[in-house]
Amino acid sequence: PASPATVKKSTPKIANIKALGASDYGAGKDHVVKAGAYSTASSLANIRGQLLAPTGGLTMGQSAQAAIKGVSQSSAEKEKYNRQAVTQKKAYGAADSLAQRSAAEVAKAKAGKGKFGQTMVDVGVAGTQMLGDFAMNAIMPGSGLAAMGARAYGSSSLEARQAGANALQQVGYGLASAGVEVLTEKMFDGLAGLYGGGTFDKALEKAIGKMAKSDAGKTALRVLANASGEGIEEITSDAVNPIIRSMYNNKSVVQNYSEEKLSDWLHDGLVGGILGAVGGGTQIVNGKNAQLNKAISQEQAKNADAVKMFDHTTTQNADGYGLKKSKISSINDYGVKHFQQNFSAQFNEQAERQRLFRAAVNPLSV
Repeated sequence: PASPATVKKSTPKIANIKALGASDYGAGKDHVVKAGAYSTASSLANIRGQLLAPTGGLTMGQSAQAAIKGVSQSSAEKEKYNRQAVTQKKAYGAADSLAQRSAAEVAKAKAGKGKFGQTMVDVGVAGTQMLGDFAMNAIMPGSGLAAMGARAYGSSSLEARQAGANALQQVGYGLASAGVEVLTEKMFDGLAGLYGGGTFDKALEKAIGKMAKSDAGKTALRVLANASGEGIEEITSDAVNPIIRSMYNNKSVVQNYSEEKLSDWLHDGLVGGILGAVGGGTQIVNGKNAQLNKAISQEQAKNADAVKMFDHTTTQNADGYGLKKSKISSINDYGVKHFQQNFSAQFNEQAERQRLFRAAVNPLSV
């Protein structure tokens, strides 16, 4: 995603957009930031709730205390289990409360805005969440992807829990959702390297190098590719979700797909595309885009040198072949001429012998 500075700089510009019913985005930016922060906090709080799952197991010290008080082992374990269950319930309650507050802030931010303005609110919320991943990367390079996966796991397991799934189903759906998010995010690096390089990045750079000759053209294509790549990732994630959602909602995959709306997929793709475009702009600001353009130019120069070397070698081989052919031709010409001379001399010598023989046998015939 964009860096914190980039998001903050872009927000005032969006506030000036009135077209397509965007209304005044800037007036709701505080709600947007709060919505993103509450959403992330809710995901983490739900994970905390899972970690607080009651077991009732007693430590050696607790067992000893129960024995001293005359409390049976089973009663002590049951009592501890109940206390742990209350603690877990409070943790889950905090997660649910934060999720509700996030939804409320989103509603406030979208109030009075048209479709474009509401879409930009979703972009802002997603961007705010990504700022947390950016911060993790700053503290521990490379941890941004793990932070994003944890957030996806927490929100998905919370969704499953609120839908009535059991503990195992919550964990399964959470892990599957996090896996999908991580894998799709690694398709393309459209977010200025926040989550590391993408699987198709090299292929994209080669295509950009072939399609554009100038640095400006390469930059434009890269920004477009970033936006398209992030949009594709989001749509792919949405397309896979009905399959894994059947893990907990007791519906078939076909039923889940029948409840999907293409407009929702396209909306998420648009949000991802906008974030990708912001990421492309960030690459321009931080100099990564210039580095990529330079790398393409160096690769093209290296390929051009290789072609020249090949042409030179081919020419040398051709010249060498021509020289050898000339020598062989000269040798063949000399051989043929020498053979003709020898054959003619032998023929004349044989004819002279025959004449002398006829003269000796019959002088009158000469």
